[in-house]
Amino acid sequence: RQSHLILIHRWPRERDGRRWIARALFTNMLGGGTHSRLFREVREKKSLAYGAHSGLERHKGLMFVQVGCDAAAADAVVEETAAQIDELRAGRFTEEELVTAKAGLASGLVAVEDSLGQIVEFGSRQFLLDQDRDLPAQIELLQAISSDEVAAAGADVWLDHTYLLASEENGDEAAS
Repeated sequence: RQSHLILIHRWPRERDGRRWIARALFTNMLGGGTHSRLFREVREKKSLAYGAHSGLERHKGLMFVQVGCDAAAADAVVEETAAQIDELRAGRFTEEELVTAKAGLASGLVAVEDSLGQIVEFGSRQFLLDQDRDLPAQIELLQAISSDEVAAAGADVWLDHTYLLASEENGDEAAS
């Protein structure tokens, strides 16, 4: 049976839009899809997981990593996730990885214009963050983020909690 491993990382809260976008790119390169480190390294190469994804909660300064895996592989997944975070923060990623992450985030921004609700939400977020950028300016800023900024964005992220949700057949539910 599949277990669910959740790794909760923290970042200091950040209002700077440029640094935040670098963090979003870092997170996307870590676990934003089939192009990501978690998918390629943890799932495909090492066969430690059925699926893996990372995402952000900006206002709380959180990065979540969620992995479907066998309970017996959880420690190895935590270790490999930390190794991939270290690789990204050391700047050991390709230009292709960065371009792919930028394309994914830009696609999400372009899609905002498809829905009145998303347009209002985008405007509200800009107001709450005391930023005055429209969608084209946000996309332009995203495209301007450098490899060095992405690597530096990972410098101050740390693992705060891990939760392993497993059936009794796989072991007890655990949190640390």
